[in-house]
Amino acid sequence: MTRFACLILALGLPLAACDAKTPNQTPPAPVTDTSAPASTANNEPAAAPTPAPEQAPQASSQPDATIEELADVEEPAGEAAAGQAPVQVAQAPPANEPFQEGKDYIRLPAAQPTSSPPDQVEVAEAFMYSCPHCYAFEPDLAKWVAKKPANVAFIRLPVNFNPTAALHMRAYYAAETLGVLEKIHQPFFDEIHLRKNPMADPDSITKFFVAHGVEEKAIKDAMSSFAIDARVRKTESLLHRYQIASVPSLIINGKYRTDVGMAGGTPRVFEVVEYLIHKEQTEGATPPQT
Repeated sequence: MTRFACLILALGLPLAACDAKTPNQTPPAPVTDTSAPASTANNEPAAAPTPAPEQAPQASSQPDATIEELADVEEPAGEAAAGQAPVQVAQAPPANEPFQEGKDYIRLPAAQPTSSPPDQVEVAEAFMYSCPHCYAFEPDLAKWVAKKPANVAFIRLPVNFNPTAALHMRAYYAAETLGVLEKIHQPFFDEIHLRKNPMADPDSITKFFVAHGVEEKAIKDAMSSFAIDARVRKTESLLHRYQIASVPSLIINGKYRTDVGMAGGTPRVFEVVEYLIHKEQTEGATPPQT
């Protein structure tokens, strides 16, 4: 693989996503195609490959990224999608609409519950601590959250695509219960991605919390509590209703979902979010509360 190709893959990383099919959400190593065209029978020359049709370039915050590196956010398939209605896609947006339903964002089949007050528009991020794309997205997300309007509520929804992520989901809600979530949220990400400590077992998670000033008994009790069981079940239900198949994903007021790949880049995804917030503030009905 040439140095140019490696650079393209590196630039495309923030536009990708982790999904439920990737064990432990470790990005796969780039694959170099070393195969040569096989000669045909009777030494006839092999047919020339048919040129691929040209495609219009996709908008992206990374100019060198290719379409193959954009996140492919698919709806849950097979048994995981049982009982879920297909996502409704608009045929053509009005001429004055800056973003297209079905391209820049999707509308969920039905409005889903939110946990925020009825006078606020809720923006929820579905994320996973072990996902490198969530980690890369976090600084831009934090900047947006810091300047969001007062009538916009922001929440996080940790996903449990694999056993390690399930432990991290419990750790997230344990930190919230103990009142230390804001203190440990970024360090938890850093521990995994900078210090290469996967924290894939309860003991390593306990050691992390103790190192950040939490008593050992307190974190162990919180991680195993019935209250955390209830939070996990509630979040699992919401993730299913929101049809989350990859992370990071953003859900606006229980009605719309978008992500970096769908929107065409990190700066543009926040433009889509703000457009949908405005749409909800001006014409949306209040979603049911949980």
